[in-house]
Parts: sequence; C-alpha cells; structure tokens
Amino acid sequence: MANGLLVYSRPRPGRAFRLAGVVCPDPQALARWPAELTILVPGQTWLARIQAAARTPLKVAVLNPTTRHCTFLRIRPQPEA
Repeated sequence: MANGLLVYSRPRPGRAFRLAGVVCPDPQALARWPAELTILVPGQTWLARIQAAARTPLKVAVLNPTTRHCTFLRIRPQPEA
C-alpha cells in the first residue's frame, strides 16, 4: 500500500516474512481497504481517525505504548450523515 508503512512478521525462525499489517494509513485511503489486512495504529487518536474514515469493515490493532500490547478491534463503517 502506498499510504502506510508495511509491517511484516516471521512466524518461525527460518520461515519467510509475510505481510502482517500496515501502520497508520492515510484515512483517505480507507475507501477500498482490504478487510483482511490489519491496520496497526499507535494509539487512540489514530483509532478515532480510522473510525471516522471507515467506509468498509476494517481490522485494527491499537498499540498501547506503555504495555506494548495490542488490542484488536473490528471497525464498522459509520452511517453517512
């Protein structure tokens, strides 16, 4: 994706890296975001931006910088006003 930092994971040593998610994509890029690709955000401020911009269901992982754990959420599109 051109609008975010790609994050790769390697499930086991010796295995190939695979795309795990994208950090902080531009909220304007979310109109056709793949539902199965997790968006990684560094906190509640970015979560609010993603929630406001969602046009399709999205998977989001919110990082808690203090504990270094992620909370995984499914964001639903907001109704058009």
